[in-house]
Amino acid sequence: MSSGADVDATVIRDLNGLPYMPGKTLKGVLREASQLLVDLGHYDQSTLDACFGSSNEGGHTQGDLFFGSASLDLPSNTPAALKSFLFRKIASTAIDSERGTAMQGSLRKHEVCVPLTLEGEIEGDLSPYVELLTRACAMVKCVGVNRNRGFGRCRINLLEGQL
Repeated sequence: MSSGADVDATVIRDLNGLPYMPGKTLKGVLREASQLLVDLGHYDQSTLDACFGSSNEGGHTQGDLFFGSASLDLPSNTPAALKSFLFRKIASTAIDSERGTAMQGSLRKHEVCVPLTLEGEIEGDLSPYVELLTRACAMVKCVGVNRNRGFGRCRINLLEGQL
């Protein structure tokens, strides 16, 4: 399923055409938030490296946890007509402040998801990292393209079944 050439950015979809967040992305945003907590002195770098892994001149060390992709729990045979209600397109343009008109070539269209809940799993022994991950989850407010412009607002929570 494709949105064609009428949008500049599309939502990442799985093989069934449903939105999802790759585990690599989830790990990345949680690692970034965790690094801020380390930089502020709340945790040791060694805790972060043990949780997420590390890279240095000596090579790469694998972390204790594996982050699976977060997906929408819908049956794979959900009709395409219903799936289309999960997405919409938003257009934006830059305005020339002197003339009050749209600037040449500034029109952008983005495909976005309606608010929804994605679920994924973190595999491994979370017990040493529950506090770090809980605080990191609370710090993540946006993911994806143009997250600094109000797109991709999100809330990430660790569910009780994970702990």
